[in-house]
Amino acid sequence: MQKDTIWGPIQTSESIAPGIRRVSTAAHGGYLVSEERLRDMPAAFPHGAGGAFEEDCAWCFVVLSFPGNFSHDHYNEAVRTCKNWFPREYEA
Repeated sequence: MQKDTIWGPIQTSESIAPGIRRVSTAAHGGYLVSEERLRDMPAAFPHGAGGAFEEDCAWCFVVLSFPGNFSHDHYNEAVRTCKNWFPREYEA
C-alpha cells in the first residue's frame, strides 16, 4: 500500500471504494485514485497529479466521478465546488 503522497507521508487513510482512498498528511490531504479508477473518470476532468486530488477543491472531481460512493450532501457540495472553481470542466 502506498505510504507517501505528493503532500508527504500518509498519516491517516480511509478506503472509500476499491481504488479510492481519502488520506491526510501533516501538510495536506485529499483523495488518491488508482490508475484503473482514473480511466473511469470523465475525460473533461483533470486526472490529478499521480492520481492525487487535493482536499481544497479538486476533491470534487472524485465525488462527481463516483457519486455512488458518497452521501447526497457530499455530492451536492461537490457540484457547488466544481461550478464555482472549475466551471469549464463542470459544463463539459
